[in-house]
Amino acid sequence: MALTINKIENWCDSVIDLSEFLVGHTNNIICKVALGRTYSGMKFKDLLDRFMEVLGVFSFGNYIPRLAWIDRLSGLEDRARKVAQYFDEFLEGVVEEHIIK
Repeated sequence: MALTINKIENWCDSVIDLSEFLVGHTNNIICKVALGRTYSGMKFKDLLDRFMEVLGVFSFGNYIPRLAWIDRLSGLEDRARKVAQYFDEFLEGVVEEHIIK
């Protein structure tokens, strides 16, 4: 909490987007606890944004299996597959980092 207050104090001369700051800070805390270090680069943020975008899309196939073709036609399946592949590569890198250390 002290680190958060210090960061906000350092930015007191300018306008702070508090929602973006808190989201970034929350991501850093979760990464530190779950993965052992923070991943605050743009690549990680982009990965999380893509993941949240795919999670927010209604999937017809999940509720009406006969309409799963709509998910394929809309490109939802391909986007979900790509995001899953990117997450897999990211987590493989995290595991390899832990093995090397």
